[in-house]
Amino acid sequence: MKSKKPISPRQKILDILKDHPAKVGELERGLNKSRKTIESTILFLQKRGHQILWDEGSRRYHLKQGLRTKFEPIAKDVLYTDKVVRKMGISETHIGGRHSQPHFVVLCVVCLRNREFGKIDLVCHYGDVHNGLKHQDYNRGENILNTVDLQVKAANEVMGLFENIPVFIKSGDHDDWQMTAVGTNMVKNLVNGLNLKKQVAGQKPSFSYISPDNGDQIQFNGFVFEFKHITTAQSRGLTTKPQYMFEDRLGDFVKALREEDARDKGIHLNMLSQPDHIGFGNWHREISFFHGGTAMDLYPGFQASTGWEKSMGIVHKFGAKIITLGKDKFGNVFRYDVRYLDFSDEIVNITKSDLETALMSFALKTFYDYKKKLLNVSDKK
Repeated sequence: MKSKKPISPRQKILDILKDHPAKVGELERGLNKSRKTIESTILFLQKRGHQILWDEGSRRYHLKQGLRTKFEPIAKDVLYTDKVVRKMGISETHIGGRHSQPHFVVLCVVCLRNREFGKIDLVCHYGDVHNGLKHQDYNRGENILNTVDLQVKAANEVMGLFENIPVFIKSGDHDDWQMTAVGTNMVKNLVNGLNLKKQVAGQKPSFSYISPDNGDQIQFNGFVFEFKHITTAQSRGLTTKPQYMFEDRLGDFVKALREEDARDKGIHLNMLSQPDHIGFGNWHREISFFHGGTAMDLYPGFQASTGWEKSMGIVHKFGAKIITLGKDKFGNVFRYDVRYLDFSDEIVNITKSDLETALMSFALKTFYDYKKKLLNVSDKK
């Protein structure tokens, strides 16, 4: 029997970097080679035309790759649901994290009331759109709103509604909120300003700044707000074709997550719950699996038309998408459908105000509605 040819160190490095960015230490362990050997091998690959880039911020090597066209199949038990699920997802500028998101359901009510889109099982918030610090420095199209300032403005207004409730505010766990002095100082200044308002009003200061490494409201026995954002054009959302996004990264990610969770809990893999919905988009789809098993679908928002958006076939400012995913009793997918909706003009028409004013109004209304629930939780401490 002919023995397999051993994989060369060069190919091993390429295989690792094709899968994910890696630190030097990981490459050393994966190849059982010294740092000097790793660095000289990478230099050789770079000279051969492989675009291996070093990112100083993350201290990782990245391999610049084109779009994949061939993919490995994903096991059905990882991917598919037990029934047809129709979800409408809304993306908008918001001030909260997963614990205290202001869900802008008001924006959908008019559209859903006439059942124009048929039966919708669930209305979801699909994450922040274009509202971090990074995009102020990028030239990918005209920014319609300075959404960083809008977030802080909204936080100043709505967080004043909380009385005698511990509130913890942090800069986000990815991108420029926590990686720059500008981002962390903006959040710290917000916390100081809110506490000053409480003192002036003769109330006890109840706001605290916490680091990005912390953040579970159970741990802190209060409410955690997170300022965050993701990139849109430089993430994995390089195409909207569902088979690309499903088969490119999502399957491997879910498998790894479930296996890791099983090891931590000491239970058999098959006993773990399945994700109840899988979508495609950018990093929120992956991050959200840590927060309840529902993938969040994200797409560009608050941005004028650009060549990149046109190439994706999505050009809108503020909207939603409806995903329908189902399988039959034999586990075969019999329906997959995505519809994109743009609510921008409708919001302006309904509210008779500009988009920024409308969003602020909706945010305030949402927090007034939630205030009683928040106070009830606080009273039970």
